[in-house]
Order: sequence, then structure tokens, then C-alpha cells
Amino acid sequence: MNKEAFKILKEINSLNLNLIKFKKTIQAELQRIDKIDNSREERITELANLQVQLKACKKNLLDVDKKSEYFDDIIKASKGKIPTTFDERELNALNSQISNAENEVDQLQDQGLTLLDEVDTLDNKIADATSFLAGSLETKLEIEKEINLENDDILKEMTIINERLDILHTQIPTKASERILKLIKDKPKVSPLAHISPTRNCDICGYLIPQVTERAVEVDLKLSSCAGCTRILIPQSTKF
Repeated sequence: MNKEAFKILKEINSLNLNLIKFKKTIQAELQRIDKIDNSREERITELANLQVQLKACKKNLLDVDKKSEYFDDIIKASKGKIPTTFDERELNALNSQISNAENEVDQLQDQGLTLLDEVDTLDNKIADATSFLAGSLETKLEIEKEINLENDDILKEMTIINERLDILHTQIPTKASERILKLIKDKPKVSPLAHISPTRNCDICGYLIPQVTERAVEVDLKLSSCAGCTRILIPQSTKF
């Protein structure tokens, strides 16, 4: 590290604070979009589950149809044998087989009707969810357009800041870039930087900085952090 790299870290911090300020300005509008996004995510999950249920329901309906055909064939075959059957026990067996098969068919028909109702219900729910997703997307795009028009200057400034930040991150060591990005992400409302006070304390959290760390920062200009608050320690020579 060198003094210029530490100054860049300070500029990154300053620009990030400006971004936070701008985001607060349009926070209410952004929350409207977040609310829509959250609703859409819930509906997307719901739609996926409904489609899985519909697929399973249609498979069950197909199975019921196949079983019905199977028992219908048994009934048809058994009835076809009756006119040529003269043995009473065999005749009773055929009639019993027909009766059992007819009972199975009746039960399967009831299952089929229930499954058809479920398919209709799922189809309607899927249609509603699909319609909601289409409508909410249109609403979201309208709100985004409205936000862009009402906050054009702020959004342009935020774009400039983000572009500047991208450039700055390429001008410092990767480790330093990753460190400050992580601190900003983990604690976005807290400054990721701190100085060492004349009494060798972190000027933010008050933690007593070891002499070896103080020398590493102030003399050797090494990237170091406060063990108390994890902030990046900035040399006094780059304070102004």
C-alpha cells in the first residue's frame, strides 16, 4: 500500500456515503418496487408449486382412466362369457367378478370426478398467478419509469458515483478493495475506516491498538484493521 491507495479508500468511503444519502432520498419509491418484487417472488414460488401439483394431478387422472379401462375390459369379457357358461359355480364367479369390477369402476369414476375438480381448481389458480405476474410486472415498469422521471438528477449522480467507484477499485490492491467492499456490505451505515489517535486508540471504537500494528499502519503503510471493530486503519499522514 501507499498513501495514494489510502486516500482512494477514503474517497471510496466518501462516495459510498453519498450513495447512501441519495438512496434515502428515493427510498420510499424503491420500497414500492421492493414490495412488488417480494409479492412476485411469492407468486413465482406459488406458481411453480401449482404446476407441480397439476402435473401430478393429471398423472393420477391418467392412471384412473387406465384402471377404469382395465376393469371395463374385465366386465366386457366376463359378460361375454356368461351366455356360453352352464356351470353354476363358474357363472357365480363371473357375476362376482363383474360386480367387483363394477364397484371398482364406480370408485374410480368418483376419483376421476374429484381429480377433474382439482385440475379445474389448479388451472384457475395458475391462470390467476400468471395474470398477477404479468400485471405486477407492468406496474413495476410503470413505477420505475415514474421514479426515473421524478429523480432523474439523483439517478444520474448515482450512476456517475458508481462509475467512479468502479474505477477507484481498480486503482488499489485487490485485498484492500475486497476488504472495504465487505465492510460496506456487512455494515452499510457505518464508516469502514478509522484512524489511530495520539493515545494509540481506534478513534471510532476506542480499542487500544498494539504498537506493532500502529507502526505497520503509520510507518510501513500496510493494510491493517482494528481488532476491536474490524475497520481499516488509515495513517494520520493521509488524514487531510
